[in-house]
Amino acid sequence: MRFKLLTICLSKMLFFVILSVSPFLQAFAYDEECLQRASLRYGVPEIVIRAIIDMESGGKRLAMNIEGKPYFPESDLEAQKILEQNKGRSTDVGLMQINSFWFKKLNVPQTYGFRECFNINFGTWILAYEIENHGLNLKAIGKYHSPDNAKGRSYSSRVLDIMIKILKNG
Repeated sequence: MRFKLLTICLSKMLFFVILSVSPFLQAFAYDEECLQRASLRYGVPEIVIRAIIDMESGGKRLAMNIEGKPYFPESDLEAQKILEQNKGRSTDVGLMQINSFWFKKLNVPQTYGFRECFNINFGTWILAYEIENHGLNLKAIGKYHSPDNAKGRSYSSRVLDIMIKILKNG
């Protein structure tokens, strides 16, 4: 009950903060135009997308996670090789660390996840799906990461901390 009240309060506060700071969120290394288009296309605030990218990959396009073990390949070829060697295992790829589940579900080659703009759009689409189901709140952000409520709460709390840091440094 306490978490639910906190989520509601933070969600309302987040909504007003997002409206007031969006012009100040330009200091990131990935494709700004793509992020802005994805934000508009799917109705997801830019700051949420940025915080998830920071949380998931630190802005590293080739970041990977294979069943809990992080990898940071130096090249596309190395990233593809790691994927091939771990075929059939749960793998997260790219800026927004999109899980192999989504690629299989939509019959999309997982190597597309290393394409910066594709990854941002795909990840934002997944996040928009969770927002549609749960509202623009911490629960939706948690569900982006995991269907497990406890893991989702922990994740969304860390994403919220990143959003606060972005706002302070913006």
